[in-house]
Amino acid sequence: MQHSTIMKNEKLLVNILIGFGLLTIPVFTSPEIVKGWAMFTFAPFLRNFISYFLLTLFFFFSYYFIIPKFYIPKHWVYLFLTGLMCYFLVLQIPKFIIHNELIAGLQKPPHPPRHMQNPDFQYIKNHPVLRHLVSKDSHLMQFLGVFFLSAFLRVSEQANKIKNEKLKAEIAYLKAQINPHFLFNTLNSLYALVLTKSDDAPSAILKLSELMRYATTESGNNFVNLDKDVQIINAFIDLQRLRLTNKTKITTHFTGDFKNYKVSPFILICLVENAFKYGSDTENSSEITISLTLNKNNLNLEVKNNIVNPNIPFTTKKGISNTKSQLNLFYPNKHKLVIAKQDQTYKVNLDLNLA
Repeated sequence: MQHSTIMKNEKLLVNILIGFGLLTIPVFTSPEIVKGWAMFTFAPFLRNFISYFLLTLFFFFSYYFIIPKFYIPKHWVYLFLTGLMCYFLVLQIPKFIIHNELIAGLQKPPHPPRHMQNPDFQYIKNHPVLRHLVSKDSHLMQFLGVFFLSAFLRVSEQANKIKNEKLKAEIAYLKAQINPHFLFNTLNSLYALVLTKSDDAPSAILKLSELMRYATTESGNNFVNLDKDVQIINAFIDLQRLRLTNKTKITTHFTGDFKNYKVSPFILICLVENAFKYGSDTENSSEITISLTLNKNNLNLEVKNNIVNPNIPFTTKKGISNTKSQLNLFYPNKHKLVIAKQDQTYKVNLDLNLA
């Protein structure tokens, strides 16, 4: 909500600056600018200033009404008729306000317009279409420029909105796949404890409750506190320790102050979870090493595990694929993921720039 408000305020500020810029054009381009406030006593300047004032109004009208109502839905007839009507108003209202009687009471410029001093002016004067196009009073080029500027801004905004909505839908889809994958494997661990009637089952249920609460409350967030994410990883590892026997050696190393950073949820824990999925069971000896190091803005996760069953594929198709997609979405050009298999060892190394 806060991000949306900021974006709306920025959009409004840009529009106001454009409107202000349009109003200053007749002032700074007038040959009478040296006269100061006295320029407002010259009829041609007043007509020009009123025209730019109307062009400014047209910019806002086009941005907020014409483009979304007619241009984007491709209602070309309404677009043409509305544009034609607006141009007629821009062209005629200044003439109606600064009419001939009023011009007689105002000063005339001390020198003729510069374009009338050009030898080519007589050639243009004999061609009505060209004369209208280059006429200072026609404002046709300015009108078209304002329209296309408003169209560009509005269409760009619409494209960004569609892109953001698509991104949100994609993120929701990814998390909808990751969370059940993560929870189902945790339930399998708890199921094994219940089958063996382990005294650790109550503690495991509490750990699972913590994990499920995290999954349900944080899955809708793009980023969570890193220290909370690390806490959940530790809870998951503790749950795995309850399930496994002494045949599986688990080594963890967590270094850094995780309090002041944020991370996208379920990225780190999914990589850790894969190590237990493919690198441990209750019958074979194996070793799992998990190292998480934070150095300033750089977070490094390294996970190593033995592949205890050669019949299990060493690639985790859906889990790793979704993790890569999340990394590309949230950390474009700010991450490096290396996955390697050497003999019967599986190794994952992830570098994240959290800045």
